[in-house]
Amino acid sequence: MKKQLLSITLLLLSVINNNSFAQTIPEAAREKYVMAITLRNQAKNASDYDSPITKFKDAIALAPSWAEAYKELGLTLELAGKFDEAISNLTKYISFNPPADDARKAQDEIYIIKAKKEKADLEHLANTLVRLEAQEKEAKQKFIASLEGVKYISKEIRSDFEGLQYEIEIKNGNINGNIIVTWINPKPPRPGPKLFIGLKLPLVDGQPMPLQGRVSIKETQHEKWRVEIFNDRLVLDKSIIFDKETVYTIVCYRVN
Repeated sequence: MKKQLLSITLLLLSVINNNSFAQTIPEAAREKYVMAITLRNQAKNASDYDSPITKFKDAIALAPSWAEAYKELGLTLELAGKFDEAISNLTKYISFNPPADDARKAQDEIYIIKAKKEKADLEHLANTLVRLEAQEKEAKQKFIASLEGVKYISKEIRSDFEGLQYEIEIKNGNINGNIIVTWINPKPPRPGPKLFIGLKLPLVDGQPMPLQGRVSIKETQHEKWRVEIFNDRLVLDKSIIFDKETVYTIVCYRVN
């Protein structure tokens, strides 16, 4: 007799446990659910899933314990590419303790969605990098174009024998510079009064750089030039390298 009562009790518990799948669903919730299924089957692109997703959520609002609605919502969110929400709803479905086979399928679907999300995230990152690279390239081109014809000149640097002045002009994407040397009390056979020494540096170094403070670098065996360009000035760092490195900084101010 006790064994029979125990068996009946276990059977009742089993029925109660599965009642969330056999419960009476409000007709309004079922209407939303059926409409959602229908609209999902007719969807042709990602945006078409918005309406069935809304209707599945409406059904759940009317029947919060309807496990099947969570599952179908999760599957629809997966089709729409909303992977985090899809995983959340399938996890909620599993929490209602569905039959073992159904729970297994739902959990495996979660793993599939995670794989899809990982792939989508990598593609998004790659597309973002491509977009940023294109934006940087466009910004460089615009910056170079905005500097075309701009001239900078330094204050004269005087010694007992000469005065040095740097004249810089941006032309055709290059930094074209001259060092103007003015002799002070020249003595024959020193030429005078001016000697032009050409300096030509590439404007773009090929590295990602901000619009302000754009850096361009040129190196030779014994010299290294570093250029920073701002709207109102251009800064030249000239390094002379022999036994040791000596750095000279020349600030040129925009004149046009």
